[in-house]
Amino acid sequence: MTLFLIVAAFFSVHCAAVRQVTDERAPFFPVDDQQQASEYFQCTRQCRWYHGFFNSNIVGKRTAVHAGGLFNALGRYCTCYEGQRLLGEPVIRFSKKEFDTVNTWSGSGDTGFDSNFVCVESSQGTLSTMTTDEARAAVVQEGGTALHCGRCSACSARKDIEVLARTRRWITQVLTKVSARYAAPWGHGNSTRLADEIEAAGIGFSRTRMDGRADLPTCMDVWVDNIMCDAATCKSKCWSKFFTAQNMKTSIADPKWWQLNAQCLKCDEDNCGPAFIKGAGANRRSSGIESDIARPEWQKCHMGLYSGVADELLPTDPSP
Repeated sequence: MTLFLIVAAFFSVHCAAVRQVTDERAPFFPVDDQQQASEYFQCTRQCRWYHGFFNSNIVGKRTAVHAGGLFNALGRYCTCYEGQRLLGEPVIRFSKKEFDTVNTWSGSGDTGFDSNFVCVESSQGTLSTMTTDEARAAVVQEGGTALHCGRCSACSARKDIEVLARTRRWITQVLTKVSARYAAPWGHGNSTRLADEIEAAGIGFSRTRMDGRADLPTCMDVWVDNIMCDAATCKSKCWSKFFTAQNMKTSIADPKWWQLNAQCLKCDEDNCGPAFIKGAGANRRSSGIESDIARPEWQKCHMGLYSGVADELLPTDPSP
């Protein structure tokens, strides 16, 4: 009997300890905006990548798994929540992403850039994702317009693709300046102000969606999130951008250590690019517009709004 009581007491203490560890690991919900903003929403971004990309109810909390709550601010993991529900085990805070080459016009190395989907605007102005053959038929038979290769998403509206064309000669340099004011060690760190400054610079990405949904990101949201991702992930590669916004057209295939611009672009493409194109749908490459990165012919979309259109014929805004 005495042995039974000792064993029961042991398990009681053990279970209490387990509950305590579990409670300590689970912060109060919701994780507030200030906590998320302090790390550029990196854990929320990472949790959505693993548990539901378009689910805005998912948030992440930076966590030190083995060190306890005292060291969470320095943690290498993210604890994920949907509402008040804990989503599995913590996920690593930073990871190289794989492109969704089935649904987006994307890829890496010698693979990808072969999605069989096209975003098409009907003659009534609505957007639909179609297969390549369906898109060709819609264009010829129904007066539709192919907008970009890959599925429709937040930046697929003709208005947002036109922004890419009009600003193509200076958007990277201007966004770099605006981003530096946000992400530099002396930056303001306010994502709403970042969006306002992007718009004020003449880069008018949509801040409401064509479908009116408030539970999904707008085109501006996707661009702001990409900048926050770069701020969280690529500062060690992009530090020179805090001092110069110059972006010469370059290749990012195996950049050398002294090729700072290529190193920065490569970091963005490897770590932030997959989420960006999944959220945006349309970028310059998928819409048929030349970008700042030298691309081989096989990576170019030939069913974009501006595919095959000479540069001098594209709508063009002067640099602000």
